[in-house]
Amino acid sequence: MDLDALKSEWKKLGEANPKQQAQIRKMAEKGGFKFIKHIKRRLLIEASAMFILLFVYFDWFDGHLKPVWANVLLGCSLVLLVGHDLLLYRAVNLRLQGISLKQSLYRLLTDLRFHAIIATGLIGLFYVAFISFLTINIDFTQTKLMMLSVIILICGVGLWMTGRWWQKRIWNVKKCISELEEE
Repeated sequence: MDLDALKSEWKKLGEANPKQQAQIRKMAEKGGFKFIKHIKRRLLIEASAMFILLFVYFDWFDGHLKPVWANVLLGCSLVLLVGHDLLLYRAVNLRLQGISLKQSLYRLLTDLRFHAIIATGLIGLFYVAFISFLTINIDFTQTKLMMLSVIILICGVGLWMTGRWWQKRIWNVKKCISELEEE
C-alpha cells in the first residue's frame, strides 16, 4: 500500500459515509506498508530457522555429550528468540490504536524501538549460548582458536547487521510520520 494513497483516503475519512469509513480503516489495519511486510518476512524466516535448529541441535552438535546447563542455555535462548519473533510478528501488524493514523504510527514506532532492543539482546544471548555450547569439551589448539575467533567475528557482524536492520525499519516509520506532519 502506498502511504500517499492511505493519507488521501484518511483525509476523506471524516466526510465519508460509515461504509467507506470502515473500508478505509480496514485498509490501514491490514499493515500494507512495505516496511511492515519486510519485518514480517524476516521474522518468519528467522523464527523458522531457529525452530528447526531447536529440534536438530541435540543430534547435530552432540548435545548428549555436553553438560546439562549448556543444553538448557541454548534451548532457552532459542525458545526466547522464537517466542519473541512470534510476539513481534503479532504486534507489528499496524492496528489503528489511536484516533489518527499519525498516532498509530507513533505507537508502532515506540513498539519497534522496544522490540529492537529486546531482539538484539536475545540474538546476542543466542550467540553467546551457541558459542559456549560449541566450545565446551574442546581442547583448544592454535587452529581451533583461530576458528573460534572467526566464529566470534561472524557473530559480531551478525549482531551489528541486526542492529542496523532495526535502525532502518525505525527510520522508515519516522519517515512516514514526518511525511504525515508535513501536510
